[in-house]
Amino acid sequence: MPDLLPSHFKHLRASGLRPTTIETIGVYSVPVPGELSPILAQCESVLAFPYPGQNGYCRYRLFPPQGSMKYFQEPGSPTHLYIPPSVRSVLANPNIAIARNGGREKKHLSKSIRNTDDRHSGSMVMGQRRRRSSPGIRFHVFH
Repeated sequence: MPDLLPSHFKHLRASGLRPTTIETIGVYSVPVPGELSPILAQCESVLAFPYPGQNGYCRYRLFPPQGSMKYFQEPGSPTHLYIPPSVRSVLANPNIAIARNGGREKKHLSKSIRNTDDRHSGSMVMGQRRRRSSPGIRFHVFH
């Protein structure tokens, strides 16, 4: 299991994620957020969501949220498509349905609920940098 603060593990479990899913997606705690950015100095901790295939790129869930900011990414960093490892192998198959879905934790929860043995279920996020008027588009892959 990656390094997770007990409060982060509890948060992920409360979202419905199973320990195996938490381990597979590779989330980890950053107990001293100010080391990432001075902007995060007021946070108690952050939960890192690594983006597979993006050379160390992460988005960070803030604990507690800072005003309206719940997630953080480095200013000026590009937007990346979030594709869980279990989805990569099926993206080119036009016979697999794709449907819209919610946030990072909900995507993995959908996979867990849909079929725990289905290694091809999962989700991806695509779209623009989050703004109030233009959130990214989230999809769930059903196989």
